[in-house]
Amino acid sequence: MVWLFIFALCGALVVLWRRMTALERALARLEEAEGDRGPGPREPLERAVPVTAMPRADAPPQRAEPSASPFALAPEPVPEPTQPPEPPASVVAAEAEQGPEAGPRKRLSLTLPRVDFEELFGRRLPIWAGGIALAVGGILLVRLAIENGMLTPSVRVAASFAFGLFLLAGAEAAFRFETRVADPRVRQALAGAGLATLYAAFYLAGSAYGLIGPALAFAGLAVVTAIALGLALRFGLPAAVLGMLGGFATPAMVASEDANLPVLSLYLALLTAGLAITGRRIGAAWLGFAALAGGFGWGAAILASATLDRTDAIAVGLYLALLGLLVPFLAGPIARWRWPRVVAAALASVQLAVLVALAGFAPLTWGLYLLLAGALAALAWREERLREGSAFATATGVALLALWHGNDLLTAPPGWRFAIVATVLAAISCGVPLLSLVTRRARAIDLWQLALSGVAIGLVASLRFDPGAEPRVLLALGLVTLAALPGAGLALLWRADADGRRLWLPAAAAGAVLLLAGFAGLPPSAFPFVAATIAGGLVWIARERPASGTRAAAWMTATIAFATLFVMDSFGAELLPLIGARSVPASVLSTLRWLALALPFAGLAWIETRESWRRAAEALAALIGYGAVAQIVPVDALVCIVAVAGAAVLWRSPARGGAWGTLLLIAAGWALGPFAIWLEAVTPALWAEPPLAHALPPVRDALFRIVPLTVLGALAAWRGRAHAFEIRVIGGGALTLAIVSLHIVYHRALGPVDMAGWRVSALWLRTGWELSLLILGAGLIRYARHRDITRTGAAFAALALTHFAVFGIGIDNPLWRAQSVGPWPLLDGLLAAYATAFAAALLLGALASRRGLPLARPLRDATLMILIAAYALSEVRHLFAGPVLTAAPLSQTEDLLRSLLGIVLALGFLAWGWRSDTRSWRIGSLVLMLIAVGKVFLVDTAGLEGLLRIASFLALGFSLIGIGWVYSRLLRST
Repeated sequence: MVWLFIFALCGALVVLWRRMTALERALARLEEAEGDRGPGPREPLERAVPVTAMPRADAPPQRAEPSASPFALAPEPVPEPTQPPEPPASVVAAEAEQGPEAGPRKRLSLTLPRVDFEELFGRRLPIWAGGIALAVGGILLVRLAIENGMLTPSVRVAASFAFGLFLLAGAEAAFRFETRVADPRVRQALAGAGLATLYAAFYLAGSAYGLIGPALAFAGLAVVTAIALGLALRFGLPAAVLGMLGGFATPAMVASEDANLPVLSLYLALLTAGLAITGRRIGAAWLGFAALAGGFGWGAAILASATLDRTDAIAVGLYLALLGLLVPFLAGPIARWRWPRVVAAALASVQLAVLVALAGFAPLTWGLYLLLAGALAALAWREERLREGSAFATATGVALLALWHGNDLLTAPPGWRFAIVATVLAAISCGVPLLSLVTRRARAIDLWQLALSGVAIGLVASLRFDPGAEPRVLLALGLVTLAALPGAGLALLWRADADGRRLWLPAAAAGAVLLLAGFAGLPPSAFPFVAATIAGGLVWIARERPASGTRAAAWMTATIAFATLFVMDSFGAELLPLIGARSVPASVLSTLRWLALALPFAGLAWIETRESWRRAAEALAALIGYGAVAQIVPVDALVCIVAVAGAAVLWRSPARGGAWGTLLLIAAGWALGPFAIWLEAVTPALWAEPPLAHALPPVRDALFRIVPLTVLGALAAWRGRAHAFEIRVIGGGALTLAIVSLHIVYHRALGPVDMAGWRVSALWLRTGWELSLLILGAGLIRYARHRDITRTGAAFAALALTHFAVFGIGIDNPLWRAQSVGPWPLLDGLLAAYATAFAAALLLGALASRRGLPLARPLRDATLMILIAAYALSEVRHLFAGPVLTAAPLSQTEDLLRSLLGIVLALGFLAWGWRSDTRSWRIGSLVLMLIAVGKVFLVDTAGLEGLLRIASFLALGFSLIGIGWVYSRLLRST
């Protein structure tokens, strides 16, 4: 601690050295000003009074300092009247930078002050070092005598008093014989050392040895403080600085094992207050705030090292309150030293809060803290610039309230005591903001303090007490009363704030505290009603004052309201109806609860201007509203209601995409199950495992789960204001679901139940499905008044043709898959199947040609030629094999007949192409002819011998000649 004291003295020397440097610069500026007067008589500089020796208005008259003053400079010679002095180069440079428009300004000298090593270390510093050495030497001498047992306590104290008085007498002598001493720092150093010694003497007598009682010690310390004030006014700032350093270092350097905390607190309080008053009187307010730093440092040391009893806690608490309240106002004016006062209030609040915790949250220490907080609030009301300190004290009090515990860390504090402290703290924290709103002097920090303090106190009160099995009615009433404070602020601000930009703070705070009150006083089943009501009120405020920013609070409260569903015991039972299950009977109360939660989001969707947020509110309102309906409506009717609600939104407000989009997704969720079952049943058909009727979803599911989604999707594709891609996706989904629904109903009504039935009815069932799609598509195309409906009809026709191509010609072709085609050739199921596909191809070709697609006709003609060839081939097989085309092996006669059929068909295609002047049919004829001729030459003739082989070659030759002759005639004619 000795080295700490020495370092502090060195710091004081640095401060004093900087002040002397500033004085030298001031003298240099005065000298320069004298030189600017030009030629003429002027007063010699040695006759001027030095700055440090200039008398104060309240000080006794002093004689002028002689020319040997350390601040006096040698006079310059007076220049000749006829020749004006040449200004220094630095001044000329400064004037050149100012320009010609600068005018006659005061010229500043840029010459740096010169430091004389001999002057500094030989004449100035030794005086200060001597004074410091006297103080340190006296204290160390007393300590050495104590450690060696050379002096009794009485002798030690008497010696300390004598030595301190001796030093003060020396300072007074130096002041009276000022002309001989010729240096004011001598008396300042002696006075500072004497003050430090007297502080130590009284502390030793009262605290360390108990030679005098607390009253006498108090009187002695007060006398020393008064002496310090008087000497600082008489001798100047250095005496006060040395008194401060010595006064704060004395308790540490001569400390005893059993310190008397009341006396120590009184000592430190008087020292700090005295230094603050002294600094203000001599024009050095920083001295008081420096003393405050030392006082708070000692406060922290006491709290960290001492075990406090009741008396000690009172003394330390009063001491900290004095530091936070009184001393900052003694130090200097508020306008200049605002933030140091705020910091002092914050430090006092923190240390006093630590004292409350160390004292076991005793009522007395709580009273001291509330006294500090109340006094800071009163000062903040009087001076607005100090409200940050009051707000910090309130925040610290709330944190201390949260840390309050009973006899151990796991128990809650006594309820009645907690209620009293919380009530007083709430009144203190909200009183000044409410008064400032009444008088219209409120600042932003007042609104924040009003809002956050109420919410914080309510939250702490809610968390400190476990509700158990019963609601906390008294706590709920207290929270409602607490909510009245920010509520009153909201009412006051509603009238004062025209645009309502600051309304969101008290509104959100009142809503939060009311929410806590509802949670405390009502059962969990009522939580959604409370939260929804508060959210609705915030939505109304946001609607009335759009610029208030209350929408964010309304969003947060509505979200909390929605989250309250998850804490109810009946949440699981109320969630099951949303997915089609029900474990308890339908409840009107559950419906009202979900409906109450949907209303705030509906209100937000009504007032929200941001598109993304509006869509989110619409989606949540639709989702929670669906949950409300699901509580009482059966499953089958639920999906229909969802579809009807979505259709109503689409019809009235297509721009509400969040609402109808959510309803569309809910309906899709209901349709997902039947769709998955259908998909699982029909997918194996791709690898020749046809679906049976019992594997498909029931017709009831198709009608009540898939059809509503289909209708809603179709309406969304028509009315919904979405992008082109989204419209195509929604429309495609609706078309797919419509086809799935028809497929389920069709196969459930007519489909086989086993493979034997499938072999009998597969071709007719497949043809009927394709014919149904074709008739539906043709009807939509025929009576369409919108392009999208025409496209839908074309999609149905294309699906019919695709289904025939995949299953009729590909996977389930009767040529290689055993199934009955009918008993009579040419009057069988093959005719109906291929006629349906032929009609679908003609319809699609006509639509494509109408739209002007360049490849429409060639693709149509190619499809028709493939269908004719496949049908003719299948009928030939039916003629030889019977109803089941795979029942008999292929004979040679049938194989030759196939080749002949190919040639005949090629000639027919050629004739039709020639007659209709269609090049695609001619090309198709040529391709079919080449295939038939190749088959005859490579396959059919390979197994023939003799005349049959010769005849086949002759027939082939004549055929090729005939084809060549026909094509030559055709090409000449075109």
